[in-house]
Amino acid sequence: MSRPTYQCPACESSHETGTLFYVSVLDGKRAGFLLGPYATHREALNQVDRGRTLAHGADPRAPFYAFGTAGSAEMLPTVFGGGEG
Repeated sequence: MSRPTYQCPACESSHETGTLFYVSVLDGKRAGFLLGPYATHREALNQVDRGRTLAHGADPRAPFYAFGTAGSAEMLPTVFGGGEG
């Protein structure tokens, strides 16, 4: 299922803000980073479906997780690898 992409003009470039963007996952109180970092929030948003698909293939409980994006000033480890940022 394809989801529309959201454009966030306030968080377009990590070069201006120092923020790195990630595809994130939530399961109750547990949180993690699936993909990234990406240079822009838009790039991370465009990879959420890919992160969801990878998670569904790796964990049978993944359909119950919440997927989205997160930003950080630090480079963070990810489950499925890096982005282009």
